[in-house]
Amino acid sequence: MMRVHDNVGEILHLSQRYMASFKKLDEKWSSIWGLNHERDKKDRMLSQLEVLDIGYVGNRNIRLEGCIATIAWLNGGKLKQVDLEGLKNISHFDISVLGSTSRNNFKRLNASAIMDLPSEHSSCFFFHAMKNIKELDLSGVNHWEGNSKGVALVFLTNLINLKLDNTDITEAVLLTVLTKCKSLLKLSVCGCTDLTSNKICAAKFINPHLNLLELDCRYINLDAPLWKIQSVFPTLLRLNNRCTERGTRMLKAHHASFYWRVGARERNIGVGKSKKRKRDGISTAANSKNNNNSMCNEESKISFSNRCSVLSTGLSYSKSCEQEMFACKTCHIDFGNFVCLACAKNCHEAEGHEIFSVGYGFGCCDCCIFSTCKCLDYDEEH
Repeated sequence: MMRVHDNVGEILHLSQRYMASFKKLDEKWSSIWGLNHERDKKDRMLSQLEVLDIGYVGNRNIRLEGCIATIAWLNGGKLKQVDLEGLKNISHFDISVLGSTSRNNFKRLNASAIMDLPSEHSSCFFFHAMKNIKELDLSGVNHWEGNSKGVALVFLTNLINLKLDNTDITEAVLLTVLTKCKSLLKLSVCGCTDLTSNKICAAKFINPHLNLLELDCRYINLDAPLWKIQSVFPTLLRLNNRCTERGTRMLKAHHASFYWRVGARERNIGVGKSKKRKRDGISTAANSKNNNNSMCNEESKISFSNRCSVLSTGLSYSKSCEQEMFACKTCHIDFGNFVCLACAKNCHEAEGHEIFSVGYGFGCCDCCIFSTCKCLDYDEEH
């Protein structure tokens, strides 16, 4: 292994060297399995890899400089989500090559293991390579350089979920980032001692499209009290990891609506079963209800069928977030990810996508992360 410095040419040369080694291994693997290298490109090693999870490994001290970038190149840019939390450190050069190679598909990254961020002049390339990313976790990264620490984050205008816990990002940079992100739903800046709650509130007045559903601002300078934060962000479901009054009300309505649609009896029968229901199965799941269910009230009948469940559950995982789960083969939203009933109907079935039911479970809809969600509408509430 070789440790490179702030030189893109060196990391590209290193990645090419590792790629040559991986290609030899790929050719050997193909010969063993009798694959035609040109005809069966889709069967090549790593060619169908979409999720790379190194979140749990036995030895966090493993050094993988160049390997992540090589995997991205061999993969052909199909990687959609990467979790590197299990590593103790990873070079930002690998993330740059990973982002530039998988630019169009790359949507989710946990890079809290980055041991060094690029210098101020080269960070533009680093973040521009990931400009399509929607969920980013840089928790604990305290290697920002220059007076404008992390200002290149402004390239990430498509962010849905941003986690910067225990970083030394400045409030001027965060304010700039928040004014550029029109679709941000979750922000976590827990432990960022350089930040003030007043600046976070100021971002809402500059960017009226900033409709946060979840905000964690614990251990920062609360020069604006929590009640003011809630008044500035009326869409908040969770504040400092606790449900707001509105969040509790929306979760109860979501839970009641789920039981009204599915029915307690059908839900108990369906647990553990994953019947594939293509397209027409959506209307079946939506219309199946128990007439004797006492929770069938007006509040539970709000037009949840036309609104993404994220607007009620947020991006958290709890027992109150139980809902119908659908997978979309066309958008490759499966294997741990799912879309809710409303998104399955309006964002996928309406476009002729191949979808099927995967049963019921806890979680949040991933349509806004891996697709273009048409159901994130706030007009009904305001």
